[in-house]
Amino acid sequence: MSPVERRKQALLYTLSNHRDFVTADELSGVLDISTKSVYRLIKQINEESRDGVLISSEKGRGFKLEYRQSHTPVSDSKPVSITPIERRNKIMEELLFSAPSEKGVCEIYDPFYISENVMASDERVIADILQKYAIKLIRKNRTLRVTGNESNIRRAIKDLIQSTEMIDLGQLAIQQDQKFNKYDAEFVLNQIRDIEQNLHIVLPHPYNINIFSHIYILISRFRKAGLRSFNYGVNISKAELNKMDTDLNLKEISVKIVKNIERYLNTTLPDHEVYFLFQYLISSRMQGQEEDKEIFADTVQEITQFFIRQIEEKSANRLSSKKLFTNLARHIKPLLNRLEHGIHVKNNLLEQIKLEYAQIFLDVEEVADAVSEKFHLPKINEDEVGFITLYFAQILEENPNKVKSLIMCTTGIGTSELLKVKIGKKIPDIEILDVISTRNIHSVLEKFPNVDLIISTVKLDASIEVPSIVISAMLTVDDQERLLTRVGELQDGK
Repeated sequence: MSPVERRKQALLYTLSNHRDFVTADELSGVLDISTKSVYRLIKQINEESRDGVLISSEKGRGFKLEYRQSHTPVSDSKPVSITPIERRNKIMEELLFSAPSEKGVCEIYDPFYISENVMASDERVIADILQKYAIKLIRKNRTLRVTGNESNIRRAIKDLIQSTEMIDLGQLAIQQDQKFNKYDAEFVLNQIRDIEQNLHIVLPHPYNINIFSHIYILISRFRKAGLRSFNYGVNISKAELNKMDTDLNLKEISVKIVKNIERYLNTTLPDHEVYFLFQYLISSRMQGQEEDKEIFADTVQEITQFFIRQIEEKSANRLSSKKLFTNLARHIKPLLNRLEHGIHVKNNLLEQIKLEYAQIFLDVEEVADAVSEKFHLPKINEDEVGFITLYFAQILEENPNKVKSLIMCTTGIGTSELLKVKIGKKIPDIEILDVISTRNIHSVLEKFPNVDLIISTVKLDASIEVPSIVISAMLTVDDQERLLTRVGELQDGK
């Protein structure tokens, strides 16, 4: 997705979270762009919408998303003229599926009506993109072709498909998608059902999408290029094949599914395909396994604990819990396999996660880099950082950031303790660190340097920089309302 498209999605997501109008200045602040850019993006979104105005405006009030049943999201709309990015993606898809076969330049470019200069520009961009996958684009005698090993070609195809298509397996099962061959798609869906039934598990999104893409691409490559075109690079070593014995259930189902594919295609596939499918399965999160009896490897436990401790420190929240550890460890376990084998899982919620949980995402990204360095792992990409962010966002929302407070009272210890109990009952978002007297305020602040608020029955000295609020010893309704407002302000500022 291009930067402009990302900004459009972020703008639409921001408006979808507001029932009322949002001003250009407010959108500018949230999206970190100029108000001119806001107006330009809204104009483009409305022009690209097939059903008229998607974002309405009202002078003096701002902009509002129109919720009409007939409207189609911008990301699903099909513009009349294809964009350069879409054109290059279609060309790459054609070349990758048929690799290493040659395609005539006229055959590739004629549908797009573009000049030789634009063709040359497209080829430079395509070559740069494919280079990241160790794939070469070769132009010779008015033909184009790509060369590379099979695993890299399939990885490039999968990333290309998942970056341009929102695959919904539920919808795919009940309605035909022109992007997929009806019979091949139904066959692949049956293989996923077979995997789930044999293992007594459910493959949740997005792991089911990854398995679907892997098998569908294998079938499509066979149909377009033939088995002889598959260049696997080096043979799989005996040690790698023996690794499959670490999970005999996954090995058995991998062999079974590959045999099903062989019957479907009326061919014999090499052992590489069993090994590839096994790696995709072992790199997937599975729901329904005997989770209570789950035992995590030492490395999984260490990385999980490292993430929790570091995010705890950065967010100044106590996050340690069995629930968080178990859920995160279940994610880290297949993540390590994905990193080892270069398997990429597309996170379709990434832009929303970055927008809604911006600070948590940045913290997790920083910790992820530290994890890669400390445990000698490949870099953890943004999609994976987004998935991990959701585990911490969930626990933080379930346990909101409490305002660390001191109660300062001059009417005696009994009244102070009563006030502490009242505040604890009425306002659970306050964490009371201590009940103190006015004379030892400075020494207590040294003891609690991270205190957020001082709740006092008397006005504080101006030299004390910690936010404070004065209430009565009886904690009246008015006191409660003012205290709730102050707590909300402090939580928003955290």
